[in-house]
Amino acid sequence: MKILEINDRGIKLIEDGEVINQGLFNEKEDIPFEVKDLLSIYDNVDIIVLKILISLDEDIQSEIKNVVEEIGWKLKKVNKISKKVKYILILLTSLELVLCGVIFFKSSVFRDEIFELKKENMNYRKVITEFDQKMNLEIDDNDMNIIFFEKSNLSEYLIFLSEVSRKSDVKYQKIQYIDKKIKIEGFGKDMKNISKLKKFISGFKDIDNSKFDFVRKEGEILYFLIELERK
Repeated sequence: MKILEINDRGIKLIEDGEVINQGLFNEKEDIPFEVKDLLSIYDNVDIIVLKILISLDEDIQSEIKNVVEEIGWKLKKVNKISKKVKYILILLTSLELVLCGVIFFKSSVFRDEIFELKKENMNYRKVITEFDQKMNLEIDDNDMNIIFFEKSNLSEYLIFLSEVSRKSDVKYQKIQYIDKKIKIEGFGKDMKNISKLKKFISGFKDIDNSKFDFVRKEGEILYFLIELERK
C-alpha cells in the first residue's frame, strides 16, 4: 500500500515511509494531470491512500480520485468524522469537564465540613473533660464533713445519685447537703439524658419533693440545677 501525498511543494508517492517518486505542479488545476503522469509509469497497481495537505476545490479532489481509479489504482477509503459527530464529541467532552469540576468542588466542601465536625467533636470532649475535673474539685471540705459526720441515711442518697448519674449519662459538678435539702449542679448531653435523670430521681422512695431548673444550653449540652427534699 502506497501513499499519494499532495502538498504545496508538489506531489509525492510514498512507500514504507520513503519517497519513491514525486512530481511538481504550477497551478492547482494541473494536479490531476500530474498525478496521472506520476502513477501511469507503474505496471503493478496497488492500493493507494490519498493524503491532500492543501486546500483544493471539491471538483479538483473528485477529478484526482477519478484519475487514480481510471489508471487502475484503488483508493483506500478513509473514514471521516462528520461535523455532527464532531459537535457531539465536543459537547460530551465539555460535559465531562463540567462534571469533573462539580465533583471536585463538592469533595472539597465535604472535606471542609468533615474537618469542622472533627474540630467541634474535639471541643466537646475537651469541655466534658474540664467539667469532670471541676466536679471532682468543687465538692468542698465542709460538704464532705457533713456527709461523713451526719447521723442519717445520706450514704444511701450518695449511692443512689451515683447510680442514676451512670444510667442517665449525666455528670455532677457540685453536690450540697443542707438540712433536708440536696442541691445538685450538673450537665447532660441532651434533653433525653435529663429526662432519664428526672424519672429515676422522682421514683426514689426517700425523695419528698424535687425541682429541676435548666440553667443554660451550650450547643447540645444542657446545664441544670436540681433541688431535692428528703423525707
